[in-house]
Amino acid sequence: MVNFFKRKSGRPLSLARMFLKPRYVLVITLVLAAFFVLERVVERKLHEQLPDAVHYIRKTSGLHCQVQSLTYSFPTGVRALNVRVSDDKGRQWLKASHITANVSLFRYLMKREIGRHLIRSIDARDLEVTLYHKNTGGWEFPALRRSSATPSSSAESGASALDLNVHNLAVTFRTEKGTTSRSYRKVTASIGLKKGLFFLEIAGDDEHLNLAVDRESGEFDFHADSFGLAILAPLLGDAVPLNDMCINARARGTTEKAKGMTFSVSGSVDHVRQEKSFLPPLEKNVNILGFNVTGTKDDARIVIQNGKISLGGEFLFVNGWFSPDANPEINLVFSLPEFSLGNALRAVPESFHPDLTELKVTGRVAGKFYFSIDMERPRSLEYRFEGTYEPIKIVSLGSKIKVNALKSPFRHTVRTPEGEKITFLVGEDNPHYVPFKDIPPSLISAVITAEDAGFFSHKGFSQRGIRDSFAENLEAGRIVRGASTISMQVAKNLFLTRERTFSRKFEETFITMALEQNLSKERIMEIYLNIIEWGDGIYGIGQAAHFYFNKKARELKPVESAFLASIIARPGNNWEPDPLSKISEGWRKYMHV
Repeated sequence: MVNFFKRKSGRPLSLARMFLKPRYVLVITLVLAAFFVLERVVERKLHEQLPDAVHYIRKTSGLHCQVQSLTYSFPTGVRALNVRVSDDKGRQWLKASHITANVSLFRYLMKREIGRHLIRSIDARDLEVTLYHKNTGGWEFPALRRSSATPSSSAESGASALDLNVHNLAVTFRTEKGTTSRSYRKVTASIGLKKGLFFLEIAGDDEHLNLAVDRESGEFDFHADSFGLAILAPLLGDAVPLNDMCINARARGTTEKAKGMTFSVSGSVDHVRQEKSFLPPLEKNVNILGFNVTGTKDDARIVIQNGKISLGGEFLFVNGWFSPDANPEINLVFSLPEFSLGNALRAVPESFHPDLTELKVTGRVAGKFYFSIDMERPRSLEYRFEGTYEPIKIVSLGSKIKVNALKSPFRHTVRTPEGEKITFLVGEDNPHYVPFKDIPPSLISAVITAEDAGFFSHKGFSQRGIRDSFAENLEAGRIVRGASTISMQVAKNLFLTRERTFSRKFEETFITMALEQNLSKERIMEIYLNIIEWGDGIYGIGQAAHFYFNKKARELKPVESAFLASIIARPGNNWEPDPLSKISEGWRKYMHV
């Protein structure tokens, strides 16, 4: 073999001296000049075809695309700078500092072809994506359609694979319940069109998610590592505290056309807790909930077999099925073998009960809980429990909530809609206070009829009220009715805020239990009637009787009691004194007088 790097004498020729020879300098200069000219020609062509590319996106997606410029990226790349995609309403869907597509450059420039089949890979930086949730359910997506500019199906079938790499992705979710954003350091996806392979990886600072699908074999594998659940916040609003929760999960399965899908899912939901230390606070994942489920899926239903859920070292098992519809039919059986409610509650993060800092309960349950509902017919809801149980007993709520203090006179503070604080004594030294013995039976009867028919028989919660409100809210598609009993209203008014969140409802449940276990029904009713609002700045039945009828509470007539009970749910209607002379016939019918 001839060695071009040696002189005739045999001594090696240095690279520097070789490339300084005139002929090599000339060759290098010509190559660089050709590349420079080619780059300018390509960029001119790209600039000429920018309107075609924008038109293609508009025609195939219905979205408006704005691109500052298209430039050449060596060797076969097309780079779009400052990209913004929006819809006809002006809503932004996508924004990026630059997106580079590795394409079949000759076919794009010379044959003026446009289509997915030309793209081999896409690289994007500083990508912002916004997703919009529909009021009717589901997420909005562009209605992708085949353009006449798109090549024939044979050309499309020539596409082999598409690789996607995104550095610095920000995803914003917008729903009627609110908006949240999540940032990820890297997103990688690979789609093998010929072999039906799909791979997706999402990585944040401490979270990872991987999904692999083989359409040919029907196998799929999903893996989430410390993946933040705050991504679900737009669907739930601020109702559930998800910001400090993450999921670790593994799901595997196989799909066959004839048999459907078989799958197994296991993992845990963890609470990310700040650990105190001499150094900056350390984050530690604390397990809340563990799960392990196997099942099958076909066109008709998803069947859960031997599902196992652990909470605080306590286990329950799930079997049943539900239909994969927008309004599914659900039929589940939960088996609880000696389930300790106290142990389970200790696993619940404090973010679910921030005001109950030392919440402790006792109680056990063993048996089966049956649940079924057809979501298209919410009133088909059925549930029952078969087994034994030791009733829940509240051991401690913490230092903030002192239920036993309510056995004696206490001071109560309310906050008006304008933010003003009003404090008054609930006790004998308040001239407007009315003890239970002086409350007319007609008022108690009217209030129970209007607010809580089973007050003297239930233990703080109305099963019928919960069932009916659940069905009505599902029918309306929003919260139109609560299931609060008088005891629950006392808990809320004395100790909690008015915000509708899961944590507030969670706390309300245990405070209500404590009220029922420590106070008599008469004392709960007495407190309720002396603290609730009956009009603008009117708190308690004593003030209400004086303002509306210029008399003491014990002097109220049945029709007057009926009126006062009827306005508890509407204290802001600005009623005037002597209201019975001004009410409509419809209101009288509502009062049943």
